[in-house]
Amino acid sequence: VENDLTYEPSGGLGLFSLGILDTHFDARERQGRLAQLLIDSRTRYGFGVDETTALIVAQTPGRMSLRAIGAGSVWIFDAKGAKDATALAKRARLLKPGAAALNWPDVEAN
Repeated sequence: VENDLTYEPSGGLGLFSLGILDTHFDARERQGRLAQLLIDSRTRYGFGVDETTALIVAQTPGRMSLRAIGAGSVWIFDAKGAKDATALAKRARLLKPGAAALNWPDVEAN
């Protein structure tokens, strides 16, 4: 069915383990979709990457940083304590390109 949301937890290449990653995010208005998937799958973190944008994840001993590069932004969702998708989508943080690398999980969005 066209409006069904499916998710395969073991899918992908296994290169990203921080949470659920969604693409073409803002252009296709996928905020509600990712928020609902986080709640339904009981996954804490979700990342929505806009078109022409990349999420750079760098890890060194004791530190992980997240940075957005490109024309768009990266939406960061933390579903801890979330009861419904609408409220979760409204509290998503936006990581704009050009911002300094941010410590994970203490991300402060611009």
